[in-house]
Amino acid sequence: MYKNLLFVLFIFSLARVANSQHIKLGYQIGLGTYSMTSLKNINDQISESLPFDSKVVDNFPEYLYFRPSVSLEFAGYSIGLIYTFQSTGSRISAKDFSGEYLYDTKVSSTAPGIYGDVKIISQKKSRLCIYSMTGLLFSKMKLHEFLTLQNSLGSNQYMDYKAQNFFLEPGLVYYYFLGSFSLGLNAGYFITIGSQAFYSGDNKKNILYDYKNQQDAKPDWNGIRAGFSILYTFRSKQ
Repeated sequence: MYKNLLFVLFIFSLARVANSQHIKLGYQIGLGTYSMTSLKNINDQISESLPFDSKVVDNFPEYLYFRPSVSLEFAGYSIGLIYTFQSTGSRISAKDFSGEYLYDTKVSSTAPGIYGDVKIISQKKSRLCIYSMTGLLFSKMKLHEFLTLQNSLGSNQYMDYKAQNFFLEPGLVYYYFLGSFSLGLNAGYFITIGSQAFYSGDNKKNILYDYKNQQDAKPDWNGIRAGFSILYTFRSKQ
């Protein structure tokens, strides 16, 4: 909640210093791919260690992300704040006459950051820009293992993990202008930066481990981001 409050206060501060500039409010929805290399390795380890046949129903597939933003528009470039929410997950499943096994992993992250774009091609009704964003990356993960045998509950365990890192996303964005409104199409690549692994509780040494690669299990949000935006520009009086 503290980081969300700071983000909102910074938005108001940005608006106050923007007396002679154009302010853009935007909202983006898009599709992301998520590498999650270590978590996929852990799924393989769990599936191979089970004494019965199982399958990975989902394995961190592409999923929607959401981004509100506020920025100042200058001649040829924009700069501002952006906030990303994204999520994905996986499930290991096995079921027969003797019982059922489920191992669910749900991962989400919030990423407040700084956004900037610079035009490379400009026409009367449209503009192509290079963009970049960078900031903090807060990841959360929930694990749930469930097992029943002969209609009796064998296991029903929950575990929570978290990690704090950084991110960078470069890409291209195309804007089409409709008066004070504009539509945007973007394509970029999200890069996770940092070495902090998933840990449980308040003990950063209580980490999740990827035994397949003999390394700490870190959040790996790396992947393509392709989205659609709608923006509204508050034009200042000159």
